[in-house]
Amino acid sequence: MSSGTITWNKISINDIDSTFQNEVAYLGHKNGLIGEISAIDNLRMNPNISDLTQLDELISGFDLDSCMQNPVETLSSGQAKKVALICLISSGRSIWIMDEPFANLDDASKDFLALKMDLHLQSHGMIIRTSNQGDLSQLSKLEIILESG
Repeated sequence: MSSGTITWNKISINDIDSTFQNEVAYLGHKNGLIGEISAIDNLRMNPNISDLTQLDELISGFDLDSCMQNPVETLSSGQAKKVALICLISSGRSIWIMDEPFANLDDASKDFLALKMDLHLQSHGMIIRTSNQGDLSQLSKLEIILESG
């Protein structure tokens, strides 16, 4: 692909105003959590979480029931990533931008995340993600591969 246009809701990205930002949830390399407070308090205090009703299902789905009262700084990197993923999934935003979403996750959590990603796409959401985890094309409706060189 050498040329084209990018639009959002049929509006050129050159004409989009700041309300577009309300549609975007981002999870980068750093999880954006407060290390000194508990995992559950990170979720309860997060202003970007719009749907608290699904927290129990997400906590159980990521197998975090036993550690939600612990400070985030005491969690493993995988557990902290799962808490951050719960924030993203619960955001109610239609565009998820995710840097290495499967990194540091156990197989069961990868499967659970893949299910949640698929449900998001089925509800007309969009996911932009990076990955070096091999072929994840089964999660993609459109895949653009960027390689160095």
